[in-house]
Amino acid sequence: MYRKIIVPLDGSSGAECVLDHVNEIAGKGTEIVLVRALAKPHYEYLLRDAQLSACLDDDVVTEAGQYLKGIAASVKKSGVIVSTCVIPDKGPIARVLRDFAVRSKADLIAISAHGRTGLIGRLLGSLADRLSHETRIPVLLVHP
Repeated sequence: MYRKIIVPLDGSSGAECVLDHVNEIAGKGTEIVLVRALAKPHYEYLLRDAQLSACLDDDVVTEAGQYLKGIAASVKKSGVIVSTCVIPDKGPIARVLRDFAVRSKADLIAISAHGRTGLIGRLLGSLADRLSHETRIPVLLVHP
């Protein structure tokens, strides 16, 4: 049984398809942590007002938190603890998620693979692929 499952979500229905699988494997006492790692945009080059840039960052973080809370309400299962975390961090998303999972002492990272193949998949890379190669924590990949 897993004690803590990290579930990265990006706001898409494709990413959310992993939730059905997580519900199946989560047992009593399991904590499911819904995570939204934000690649913070850099407004500084567009905006001269640093305060406006900070407000835009705050809005993005708030919106992500509301999204996760809505998803958390639908994941509630008897005996399972559901929490949310928005990570407003600069840097490669795979590294940010890996570091969060390690700090959280997660047993499993469950993520949807969006299924990009061919040239587009090679050019863009795969967050799920990078996570599975860059961490020692088991990664459950679910295809939408």
